[in-house]
Amino acid sequence: MPAKKIDPALAAKLASRSTAPLALIIRVEQADDDAAAALAALGFAVHSRTQLLPSFAASGPGAAVAALAEQPWVLAIEEDRPVQAL
Repeated sequence: MPAKKIDPALAAKLASRSTAPLALIIRVEQADDDAAAALAALGFAVHSRTQLLPSFAASGPGAAVAALAEQPWVLAIEEDRPVQAL
């Protein structure tokens, strides 16, 4: 189910209907050129990709997150937030 792919904190932010672009981490089955092109077609700008844990760092409109979650090759979507070292 697509809603399960969206992190709860991101879902809460989406519920506020902010029009600001969102910075996201998008986990995928394969972080290849086809997936990057599909992200671009949905309105997301890819900033980087990783292969160890296939994912993309991308930014784009919050309104497109639901359509992104519908894609079968998308495993999880969360907001790209700063990480604090302990």
